[in-house]
Amino acid sequence: MSTAPRSRRGFKVAIFCALPLEAEAVQSILDTCWEDLDKEYGKEVGDQNTYTTGVIGKHNVVLVHMPSMGIASAGLSAAGLRSSFPGGAARSGGGNMWCCAYSYTDARGNRPRRRHHQYGGDSV
Repeated sequence: MSTAPRSRRGFKVAIFCALPLEAEAVQSILDTCWEDLDKEYGKEVGDQNTYTTGVIGKHNVVLVHMPSMGIASAGLSAAGLRSSFPGGAARSGGGNMWCCAYSYTDARGNRPRRRHHQYGGDSV
C-alpha cells in the first residue's frame, strides 16, 4: 500500500470525470481511498471542485468530480485543481502526469456515431 501524502503537494496524478457514473467507476478501482481512512486533504478557498483522493497501484491520485461536461467545465476544473493540488497533478510534462477520463458514450449511454475530437489531456 502506498503511503498517504503529507499534503496536497504529494499528488501527481489527476483523473477528471464529468459524469457521476464515470467517477463511481474510477472510485471503484482505487486500491485505497484516503477519505475512507479519515485522511482529508481539503482544497483552496474558492475552488468549486469536489475531490476524492486515493491510490491506484503505487500512485497517489486525485479524482476530480467535474460539475458538468464540456471544455469550459474542464478548464475551470483544471484551474481549481492547480490551485488546490500544486504538486503537479494539473501539469503535463516534466515527469508529472495529467490524466483525463471521459466516456465513449453520451449522457444517455449511447455510443456516438461519429468520432468526436479529443482535446489536450482527453485520453487515459
